[in-house]
Amino acid sequence: MTRPNILRTLRLISVLIVISLMTASCEFEYDNKGYPKIVALPAEGGTVLAKGKAPTHIFWIKSGTDSGYSDEPNEPEISASLEWLTVTSIPEENTLVFEATPQKENESRTLEVSGIISGNIVFEIKVIRE
Repeated sequence: MTRPNILRTLRLISVLIVISLMTASCEFEYDNKGYPKIVALPAEGGTVLAKGKAPTHIFWIKSGTDSGYSDEPNEPEISASLEWLTVTSIPEENTLVFEATPQKENESRTLEVSGIISGNIVFEIKVIRE
C-alpha cells in the first residue's frame, strides 16, 4: 500500500471511530444549520458558495457505494472530492464551496454531501447537475 493510501485509510478509520462513538452515546440531530438542502450546479461546471450558521470540519461525499472524505480537519480549508465534485469547507467563514467539473457522458448527475457540524448535529445536502 502506498503512503497516500495508508493516510487515506487512517483518516477514514478515524472518521468512522468518531461517528461510531457519537452514535453509541447519543442520537443524531439532523439540521443543516442554514446550509441549503439542495445545491444545483450547471452541466458545464462551476462553483457555488453556501453559507451556514456553524462551521463543519468533518464531511463526506457519497455516490452509491463510493465515498470521498474530508481531509485534515484542523486546517483553515478542508476538502473532499468524488467523481466530478470537490467540496471545500472554510470553517472560519461557515462556508462550503461546491466546485464541479464539466459533465461527461455517463456520469452521475446527483451526489450527496453529509457531515457533522458539531457534536451530534448532522447535515445532508443533495448536489445536482442541471
